[in-house]
Amino acid sequence: AVQAAGTHALDAQGTVTFSRSGLATVSHPARRIVVTVPGAPLTSSSVAFATLQTHIDGLRVESAVVTAGTNIVTITLSRPPGTQRRPLTASVGWFVLG
Repeated sequence: AVQAAGTHALDAQGTVTFSRSGLATVSHPARRIVVTVPGAPLTSSSVAFATLQTHIDGLRVESAVVTAGTNIVTITLSRPPGTQRRPLTASVGWFVLG
């Protein structure tokens, strides 16, 4: 679809539900989670976004990589959440377009 100049592609008032989004958890000692995306297989045009939903000092999302031809997105963190002495679990929100 083509968006006309000056119009909104999406204008939502209130909550919105997307079928290709969710919440994943990564627990120490892992730093990566593989997410299965519902629906049609992903393509080379698919784009994945991921953001931490848990604050852990120094932890960030490094990447959210789509595997084209599958329903897989691999989310990688900068390091495992927590430490061996104090293991933690991080929640990651994810969303796929296309």
